[in-house]
Amino acid sequence: LPFGVIALLISPQWGNLSLETADPVLLVLSGVITILPLTWYICAARIMPLVMLGTLFYLAPTLGFLSGVFIFDETFTTGHGIMFSLILSGLTVFTWDSVRPGRKGAATDRKAPSKYQRL
Repeated sequence: LPFGVIALLISPQWGNLSLETADPVLLVLSGVITILPLTWYICAARIMPLVMLGTLFYLAPTLGFLSGVFIFDETFTTGHGIMFSLILSGLTVFTWDSVRPGRKGAATDRKAPSKYQRL
């Protein structure tokens, strides 16, 4: 990050950039804003079941897609609909297979978690 700030300060196309402007501050804050969700994801991975965490991982792109279509009036083609339905159907099958009662090996999963399931 310090190398990026130095490169922006001496770059000819950013000649008017100085320490008095908000650009370096925004550059540093963008790193913090980027790392916080990743840190929260790592903390959640240690305490949540991985099936639930993997399912919730699809929540942000789905909400972004839905807000883009319904709030910002983005175009929604037939190809988008087909791909979105395929992704959601795959996620549904994976989630159902992972959480349904009576699946083969479910009792052994709960009794003795693998050392690779939790860090």
